[in-house]
Amino acid sequence: MNQISYPPTGPVHSRIRFDRGRLSELARAWLKQSRTGLKVGTFVGLVLAAGLSVFVFLEAIARHSIWFPSAGLSVWQVAAVYFVAFTAGGAFIGLLSPLFRTRIAAVIGGILGAILVYALIQVVTDGLGKVDSRGAISLGMAYGGPIGYLLHYGSAPGRRWSQRREVLSILAMGLLLFIAELWLNW
Repeated sequence: MNQISYPPTGPVHSRIRFDRGRLSELARAWLKQSRTGLKVGTFVGLVLAAGLSVFVFLEAIARHSIWFPSAGLSVWQVAAVYFVAFTAGGAFIGLLSPLFRTRIAAVIGGILGAILVYALIQVVTDGLGKVDSRGAISLGMAYGGPIGYLLHYGSAPGRRWSQRREVLSILAMGLLLFIAELWLNW
């Protein structure tokens, strides 16, 4: 039997009830965590953009051409697009980082961040009217979900499951994303 004890004097504080007195404290904690998340997310976006840009530069060197005819862009433009999109996506995910307390929230946040990245790439390269929303959603689900899961896994070491349960949850997430991908491209 659970017993509940109350303090002999003063107000009763509970996690269940909304406490207006703590609202400013919670808002400050949210802003502090968001600020930290913004810095980390922007940095991660810059690192990803730099890595992809190096890959694109190596590809251009191997092809002996700085022009990518399929995209209609030079290697410099591709690198600039990566920096714009991945920095914005990283900042977006960083601002939402206080919401990533659960695995599902982290996966959804990663998907939304990746959709933003791919949509920005399309807007910058093709213009606003040429955004392929299905393609952005498809790539966002393929890459953003696992990235969000890994971000949660790395940021919450105290909330990890057993290894068997982690593997099963990753497989379940992959299966769900695969089914969603098939449904989206039907």
